[in-house]
Amino acid sequence: MKKYSIPSISVILFVVLFFSGFQNKVFAQEKNLKASFIGSNPPTIDGQLNDEAWLNASEATNFVTISPDPGNPSQLPSSVKIVYDNFAVYLGARLREVSKDSIIRQLSNRDEFENTDLFGVYFDTYNDDINAFGFEVTAAGVQLDVRMSAGNDDYSWNAVWESKVSLSDDGWIVEMRIPFSAIRFPEQSVQSWGINFFRQIRRTREESYWSEIKPDKNGLVNQFGLLHGVENVEPPLRLQFTPYVAFYDKIETQNGSSNNSYSIKGGLDLKYGLSEAFTLDMTLIPDFGQVQSDNQVLNLSPFEVQFQERRPFFTEGTELFNKGDFLYTRRIGKTPDGYWDLQNKLGDDEKIVANPSETQLLNASKISGRNQNGLGIGILNAVTKAQTATIESADGTSRTVETEPLTNYNVLVFDQNLKNNSYVTLVNTNVWRAGSAYDANLTGTQFFARDKANTYGVFGRGAITQQHFADSTQLGHMYNIRLQKQSGNWQGGLQHYVESHTYDPNDLGYLSANNSFNFGLDVSYTMFKPKGAFNRMKHSFWANYNMLYFPRTFSDVNVGYELFFMTKKFFASGIWFESSITEKYDYFEPRTFGRYYIFPTSHAAGFWTSTDYRKKLSFDSNCSFAVFNEKGRSTFSFKLSPRYRVSDHLMIIYEYNQTFKLNDVGFVNNVNDSIYLGVRDLTISEQILNANYIFTNRMGLSFRLRHYWSLANYNDYRYLAEDGKLLPAAYTGLDGNNESMHNVNFNAFNIDMVFRWVFSPGSELNITYKRAILNSNNEIVRNYADNWVALNQSPLANSINIKLLYFIDAYSLLKKEYRIRN
Repeated sequence: MKKYSIPSISVILFVVLFFSGFQNKVFAQEKNLKASFIGSNPPTIDGQLNDEAWLNASEATNFVTISPDPGNPSQLPSSVKIVYDNFAVYLGARLREVSKDSIIRQLSNRDEFENTDLFGVYFDTYNDDINAFGFEVTAAGVQLDVRMSAGNDDYSWNAVWESKVSLSDDGWIVEMRIPFSAIRFPEQSVQSWGINFFRQIRRTREESYWSEIKPDKNGLVNQFGLLHGVENVEPPLRLQFTPYVAFYDKIETQNGSSNNSYSIKGGLDLKYGLSEAFTLDMTLIPDFGQVQSDNQVLNLSPFEVQFQERRPFFTEGTELFNKGDFLYTRRIGKTPDGYWDLQNKLGDDEKIVANPSETQLLNASKISGRNQNGLGIGILNAVTKAQTATIESADGTSRTVETEPLTNYNVLVFDQNLKNNSYVTLVNTNVWRAGSAYDANLTGTQFFARDKANTYGVFGRGAITQQHFADSTQLGHMYNIRLQKQSGNWQGGLQHYVESHTYDPNDLGYLSANNSFNFGLDVSYTMFKPKGAFNRMKHSFWANYNMLYFPRTFSDVNVGYELFFMTKKFFASGIWFESSITEKYDYFEPRTFGRYYIFPTSHAAGFWTSTDYRKKLSFDSNCSFAVFNEKGRSTFSFKLSPRYRVSDHLMIIYEYNQTFKLNDVGFVNNVNDSIYLGVRDLTISEQILNANYIFTNRMGLSFRLRHYWSLANYNDYRYLAEDGKLLPAAYTGLDGNNESMHNVNFNAFNIDMVFRWVFSPGSELNITYKRAILNSNNEIVRNYADNWVALNQSPLANSINIKLLYFIDAYSLLKKEYRIRN
């Protein structure tokens, strides 16, 4: 096996010294704004700004652009006022325009960005320069809210607040009422909050902030201004209930016959403020019927497919828990571990009568918050029901087989803010299973230390995993350390990443593959100011040296480069190149520890484009091509996605993806320790149609259709030798009927249609229709039309879910009088 040296220390020192000459030490003076107390006469939220409460309030003006030309005064004036009473903070903004006809007002679903003007306010209530609550509203009156944390903007978080917009001849007006129960703040007589305001003028694509945000300086919240004047406000009682009732009608069709089933479910979500900082969230008998279907794919790789978490309880307010691969909440309520191998437990005359594909979630709760000393605490606990399958014999007798035991999932997080926008985190996850099944535990840490100028930083994380079996415990570990320059035109870093061959966080986390020992280098140069024909441009370079942790042996070296640019016409594009400059010793494809396949050197290139979304018709596209040092082997893929805005109410997006892999090589079988790989042609076709018709800013109909079709046609089979090379093989891949055991024709078809009506803040009606077909067989179909006919003869499932949620705020029900202060 060839040996390759690690990049020399002299090169690393050169890069570090090179970065050191570009430190940016320019700081803008912090802006500040005073909030006014208004006693018992709050403004009416009608978008008019004609209430007495606004007359003597201080104004925030002089917004500064961040895009397309950073650091300049906004082209149009904006003014914002803040007042408050004992129950809420109120915001009034007057946003000037040349005329009301210049304001772009496309409607969208809540928390979705579309072609529209936008205004937002952000509160750093603990003034820690890291975390913030954001409230945004479009010129069409659509609300967006966001929780900001270290490098993460979580738009899945939803608060209950009021807003109203109105148009005037010279612009538009925003009024907001944000209850104190929607945010968290310290229990102090005098409050000092970080604050910022944002405005987007879509007509010119100008984006500006009240407190200037420098794009070449790392961080956002740390560049906020200061809000003062909020005094003698007590954190309110936070007790909120959201009971729901849901009706299901499910129709399954197979072989010309249909099976109908009906059910009614009920449950409750609860939020309770344990203190001014910490909140208890509970969901009892949850229902996630309105959640979008997963994007199922044909997976021929040795790695697990990761699906996006869309269930509201596990996405809302979880910024404390989002620590990379330590937590993957899709493990909770997953497909039972015994679901796939049930067929192997059948007797000669037995058949499967029932085999649930999902584990039922009984309840889940979380406690989260951050105190005035900057300590964040998060506790997440969930319990799933034991699942059983039913097997029936030919004489009618049946038996049950447990496919998943009763399981308790627990997560504990401590996250401490430090000086200079830094933090340190401790994480523990634990999975307890009833009976003889093994238990699992992970203890990890993550930190980010930055200098005072926020120019340099050190990032690190590490973890130990434990899997407790009946007679043994398996330990594993990982760590990652990264030194980086994070501000200025020149940015980049050096990192070292290690995962032991026994590190396994996958009982409650996600890791595609362990056993890694890697070094990485990346350098980028960004042009933030417009120059010539370009608004912005970025050059990026990276290099990685990869090894196995055990045995400590070479894997591969790869390098890459990417160019991003945006023109003055807002045409965005990117070009990239990536090269594996050595053969890759692939220890994962053979599916046997210690064995490897010598993957040939390869060179790949691609580009992507995105046109101006302000146009009624715009396009996204990309294309890539890879060639290999192996005769006839190549990969080509492309995507085309037109977007058509029919009106401010109707938006249609179509996406077509196509991939061709010729003479691709992958594992097919292991027969008596003889490993065979197949030479195959892979064709992947995916079509997605999204159409949204938004009636009002509180009512909309969303339609999504996805058809994924993948073919794997095997041409030849090779024997994998001990030295990683492929040799001719007698293996044919045929079964007893002389048919291929490995060819695959895979289809996944889904329709998701959702009607959503928010009839009052926090309360809504959802009507969801779903249609799903999942089909896989060994018959290769070359023609799309023939495949479509066969697909529609496959078993399918239709379901209708009607769900009503009603929000109850105990605080608003209490009859309290305003305290008038002198």
